[in-house]
Amino acid sequence: MHLDLECLESFLVLAQEQHYGRAAARLQLTPPALSKRIRRLERQLNMQLLQRGRAGVLGLTPAGVRVATEGEMLLDHEWALRRAALGKATTVTLGIPRLGANGQVDRSALSEVRRLLRLKHPDVALVCRWTPLCITTTWLLEKRVDVQLFAGTVRHPKVRATAVGLIPRVAVVSARSQWVDEGRLSIDDLVDQPMLYDPSLPTEFMQPFWLGDVRPAEQARLVGIASSEYRTVLQHVAMGSGVTVLLPAQAKEISSGVRSLPIEGVPSLALQALRLLSNRESPAESLVNALQAAPRLIG
Repeated sequence: MHLDLECLESFLVLAQEQHYGRAAARLQLTPPALSKRIRRLERQLNMQLLQRGRAGVLGLTPAGVRVATEGEMLLDHEWALRRAALGKATTVTLGIPRLGANGQVDRSALSEVRRLLRLKHPDVALVCRWTPLCITTTWLLEKRVDVQLFAGTVRHPKVRATAVGLIPRVAVVSARSQWVDEGRLSIDDLVDQPMLYDPSLPTEFMQPFWLGDVRPAEQARLVGIASSEYRTVLQHVAMGSGVTVLLPAQAKEISSGVRSLPIEGVPSLALQALRLLSNRESPAESLVNALQAAPRLIG
């Protein structure tokens, strides 16, 4: 029996929602119709994908987790193969900043972005490219991506920025810091500390990491360092050279010599979807709309 990809797509939505009613509403099905699709997929795969109870879905089985993880990629490959064979392959490329070794992107949110884009443009595939964190408009101006995600504020005459979410920030201090025992740090205490930054990197990229959106540079105690990646910054923090600010996804990979702490009073960063003003193509516009409508992609 051939694998029914429509059933697979329905399972991916159910795996995200963990609720038949909500998943069925997204798919514009009735819950019984959705249940039939899931049962059909389980028969095709000869495995149980869901843990079921009287209240409905209790969770995914280990096999269900594996199918949910790999299923989206399978759908994308199937779509690309069909379109390439017909000579009708069209793509829109999203640049996603890599946060840490694993990228740190919410899979269910990315799946929803793909689904919303397909509803608007069935013949357009979403291609994602990991971009270096410090890149702002470079790949966009070079047209290597159609839409670029960026945390912070970008001002460029050729670029339009649309807010698609918010990302909190955390402070990273030495493990020997007095604030570690307290478990938190106020913004007033943080702005008085020497803050690490790399003067060779774009200002618009570095500002959020020394709270340049909170007070001007002349009021900050900036300590310039050369840092090819944020792990180098963490080494300086561990040595007591200063403190820094990171996004939560980055803080998940901090070393043993430092600690991450929530910051009281610091505003979240706007997650921006950047696109060229000259790019008036509908798929890019629809991708931005999908990013706005989907759950938080980067946290």
